[in-house]
Parts: sequence; structure tokens; C-alpha cells
Amino acid sequence: METVMEDEEYTYRDVFLPTLIPRIPAPALERGTVERRRGRDIVIAIDHGPNSKHAFDWALIHLVRLADTLYLVHAVSSVRSEIVYEASQALMEKLSVEAFQIAMVRTMARIVSGDAGKVICKEAERVKPAAVVMGTRGRSLIQSVFQGSVSDYCVHNCKSAPVIIVPGKDSGSTWTPKQNKLFEKALAQFDKDTPDRWQNVAKAVGGSKTAEEVKRHYEILIQDLEHIESGRIPIPKYKSSGGGGNGR
Repeated sequence: METVMEDEEYTYRDVFLPTLIPRIPAPALERGTVERRRGRDIVIAIDHGPNSKHAFDWALIHLVRLADTLYLVHAVSSVRSEIVYEASQALMEKLSVEAFQIAMVRTMARIVSGDAGKVICKEAERVKPAAVVMGTRGRSLIQSVFQGSVSDYCVHNCKSAPVIIVPGKDSGSTWTPKQNKLFEKALAQFDKDTPDRWQNVAKAVGGSKTAEEVKRHYEILIQDLEHIESGRIPIPKYKSSGGGGNGR
């Protein structure tokens, strides 16, 4: 079991990545610049959502180059939960393989527990990267409020590196109230023991979402609940709508 480390502001746990990825030595570029030979460190904040994956893909195509090192950071509800660790490990393993196949770069990974904006900036201070890359979240109301504050916090408080916010892909990333309602009913109808559960849920939602998209939406829902239960998402204070005409 990987060691859980305590800090004054957050708790972290390094994620073991698969040994099937070869160790990549520094390229022998005798005539290259020192920076080219050394490579750069790039922090990418990730989660299980499609916009996070879009930001990761963007970084591989437009930012990352040979000899760089990626530092994947995933803010979670608890680093001690084996379920959370295994889910994060599976995600980070997949991304690390893609990083090697597409850009031939090595990857380091860590899950962190604490205020998401603060722990991402804390990791940036530790790594001193060339850039911090983040995606946007086109998600539920709760996660939209939460992530909005995270990206805003990082832009204004990460002093160790520039923060790059990659706009999310609109296609398939938004859910209407009607789709969410159908999704909730489908989850009750098709439980975890149902064969081809996510294909059935996708059909029940109306056929506009793929099985992978509804599965990710479910994972986001679980993550929402974990954040709420751990008290890491402040519940908005709504103003009373009692007959007043002032909507602000």
C-alpha cells in the first residue's frame, strides 16, 4: 500500500503506475538546448469528467514535447479510501499509457485530499512546473459551483506557474433537466447487477448519450455525493423567492 502523507494543509498519496510503461531516459540530443535535454514539468489537474480528458488531450497535442514529465493531480474526498484510490489509479494508468503512446513522455501521479484549489496550487509550488493545465466542468449545479471556484482560485493564486484553462467540449457534456430525470429513473430500474447496465441507461435517457457518457455521469454523481458528505462543497445560500421581483 502506498504511503499516505500528511501536510499542514492537505493529505496526499502517490499513485503507482503500471510497469508496462518503459522508463524513458533523457534523450541524447547533443546539439539541443539544455532545456530541451532536461525537459519540462507540467502539472495537469484531472478528474473523471469528459472535459478533464479534453484538457489532457489538448495538453498532449499542443503543449507537451519529448523529454517532458507530466504530473497528474486528482483532488479526491479521501486518500485513505481504497475504492477512491483504485478508481483514481485506473484513470491515471489509462492516461499515463496514452501520454507514452502519443507523446513519449513519462508520468507521475498523485491523489490529494483538501480544498481542491489550494492543493492544486500546493502541488504547483512543489513541482515548479512550466504550466498548470485544467479543464472546465460542464456538470451538475453543485459541481459547476465547486469547479468554478477551483479554476478561479488557481488562476489567481498559483504563483509558481501560469494556469491554462482549456474550454470544455460542448458536445455531449451538458445534461438537460429532463435527461437528468430520465437518468435517475434509469438508475433505479437498471441496478448494478443488470447486464449491459450502461447501454440500457443510455437508451432510457433518450439515445443521445453513449454508454460511456452515462457511466461518467454516474461517477460524477458519486463524486458529488462524496464531496458533500465530506463537507468539501459549501452549499449555496439561496435567497427567498417569496413574491419579490428583484432577481438579484
